[in-house]
Amino acid sequence: MSDPEYDVVIVGAGVTGAMVAKTLVDKGGSKIQKVLILEAGRDTGKTAAGYRSYLDYFYQQTAKVPNAPYPLNADAPTASVLDLKKNPVSYPVDSNLVQFGPMQFLSDYAMAEGGTTLHWLGTTPRMLPNDFNMRTVYGQGVDWPIDYRDLRPYYERAEKEIGVSADVEAQDFPNM
Repeated sequence: MSDPEYDVVIVGAGVTGAMVAKTLVDKGGSKIQKVLILEAGRDTGKTAAGYRSYLDYFYQQTAKVPNAPYPLNADAPTASVLDLKKNPVSYPVDSNLVQFGPMQFLSDYAMAEGGTTLHWLGTTPRMLPNDFNMRTVYGQGVDWPIDYRDLRPYYERAEKEIGVSADVEAQDFPNM
């Protein structure tokens, strides 16, 4: 087999990877000919039999949590809401998600084709303006080299693409 060449390689076949691929197709024109999307997780069963296997696995699980339909994958470990403990001082999870501090992300995510859109819970959190200035505002961590305003148009584009409905101007951001 010859070494294939690609114009663009996208890492992750979740919603972000899909949006990047779509943008490239829409705006890339003739410059973008070959795109490769890499995904560490497993195929999500685009066939009826594949979909059925996930349903069967889900029905066997005692706890019907968001990742319940998806068997564990040693090649792409993910956090499970069943393993997370509320507000530990330091609790590394046996996955590629490691959290420290009193305010943990107490949910899970899917590493598979489609990513967390496979069990999207209808939340689309944005970082807050102060999240970019943690050292300056709170004396912790580091300040980012960009700020909220740099990401805002991308948040808006992503929210439009996935169908988030809200009056963005009416959203209240603490400590702005």
